[in-house]
Amino acid sequence: QSAMLTPTFSLTQDPSFVVALIHAPFVKASEVEIFIEDDQFKFYVKPYFLRLTFTGKVVENGQESAEYDIEKGNFTVRIPKATVGEHFEGLDMLTTLLARKPKRPVGAPLIEVLSSQEAAGEAGASPGEGTEEGDEDEDVDGEPEAQEEEQDWEVEQQLPSLELPGTTQITYGFDSKYSGVLGRMAAEMPDIVALPDPEHTAPADRAALRIAHEEASFNDEHYVADMMDDAPAQEMLAFKPWWAQSAQAQRALQRRTCYSPKCRGPLSWDQVTGSCYSASCRARPGLQLDEKESAALLGLPRKELMVSSTRPLFVGLVDLLFAYCYDVRLTSGEAGVESAWNIGTLSSSLSWLTAGPTVASALVTSMRRSLCFPLVRHWDVACRVRDDVACVLSLGRPAVLRCLLAMREVLSHDESRHVLADIFLTDYCIWIQTVSPRKFDALRAAVAGAGVRIDKNTVGLDLEALETVAREQHEPCVDGERKSDDDSDDDGDTDSDEESTSESEEETSTATAVATIPTASTVPAPTQQESDDEAGETCVRRGLADISVARACAAGYESAAE
Repeated sequence: QSAMLTPTFSLTQDPSFVVALIHAPFVKASEVEIFIEDDQFKFYVKPYFLRLTFTGKVVENGQESAEYDIEKGNFTVRIPKATVGEHFEGLDMLTTLLARKPKRPVGAPLIEVLSSQEAAGEAGASPGEGTEEGDEDEDVDGEPEAQEEEQDWEVEQQLPSLELPGTTQITYGFDSKYSGVLGRMAAEMPDIVALPDPEHTAPADRAALRIAHEEASFNDEHYVADMMDDAPAQEMLAFKPWWAQSAQAQRALQRRTCYSPKCRGPLSWDQVTGSCYSASCRARPGLQLDEKESAALLGLPRKELMVSSTRPLFVGLVDLLFAYCYDVRLTSGEAGVESAWNIGTLSSSLSWLTAGPTVASALVTSMRRSLCFPLVRHWDVACRVRDDVACVLSLGRPAVLRCLLAMREVLSHDESRHVLADIFLTDYCIWIQTVSPRKFDALRAAVAGAGVRIDKNTVGLDLEALETVAREQHEPCVDGERKSDDDSDDDGDTDSDEESTSESEEETSTATAVATIPTASTVPAPTQQESDDEAGETCVRRGLADISVARACAAGYESAAE
């Protein structure tokens, strides 16, 4: 059984209720379980557990209630008193409230067994045969019945220690504002991030470990297979996502003028989309958020973010947009069960808590990871997704916000990665609404190629050498097929006279040849290889990513990216 955390809490009371304020951030409020019985109150939501024993009786009578403040991470639970007006003593005695409730009073046993063997002998049955004990351990088929593991509600509880001001902490998340979150969740949800020890790995070491993990995870056979049989990649390239359609509509609109006091163009205001664009008014046709996205905005916490530095946030934004755009192309715009894994794995911000120092390094990392982990690993797809990121940025703040809201929605419904939505994407959605439109134009120019040259040598996976070897091995097979075809044509010319005199033999031989051609059902299916993620993580844990060595590799890799 995994360890559970005791949340911080405080208690107050009025004549009718005991009010518990429980701090349990980064959880799914829909999964909360509350039990009220006798003198005990129990609260459970993964990975938090709280059990309180009061001096008076409480009751579950339909008047109990619970509210969750997502911004502060606080639950407010109103627990009805069994006797209205009773005053509960010791609500500030936290240690006493957390203590276990004794199972029975200490004293003499209520039942004393005198002779269990003699009783079994008199019944004429061996232990476990024809007795209640034997029937309880076996099911109807005579097999031992599996005992269902029950939740231990009497576990020891200990309040979390408070960090002293000035204590050095490892931070991560949006603007590096969070710490201790992933460590608390690790016991229940170990697969939130790929970084093995997020609470004790310095930011300077994360990039080195990530690069070593990517080197170990890259599968040259998978890459070559996707290069030679590129049907899935071509399907992704042919798909037209929503941002491409919006950009096309915007370009068409920009070639026209509208009839307004500022423009006085040939088109009426209502003929296009309710927006106008002309050289005189400079109004840009904006992307409008739908009702669901507007409702999601209203559900965001009302808070003002004081950002320490915007440069890492813009770099991380490029990393997040790349992961989202790739998933949209892979799923043809319909987010599925693998979308949370795709986004969480492709984004180095979400998986390794680092995106890189520059836009160029973030792009190189994203393209590199798209060749190491997802289902389709193709260079042309990576380049197209980079163009997608530039296209989204060209549409301005509404388009970027739509992407962030979609990612937040996907991750929020994942069993473990919902924590990443809380510490990254919620704050991103709030902050992005305050960014100047000119910032998006500058970021789009950086992504589109101004000062950023990325080729196959830049990603550092020896792709060109690998492709050259694969093509050389493939060409002899193609030449052999062509030669056999030429020989068959010559034979056909020589035997043309014989074919006219032996039609029955020709039909027989043709039928035999068709029968010997292997069908798709006779070709054995390829075996599934070991997961690249597991192989890479094993190499990291075995010491392949020794910090001193990995830092040297990372230095050369980052210099190549710049």
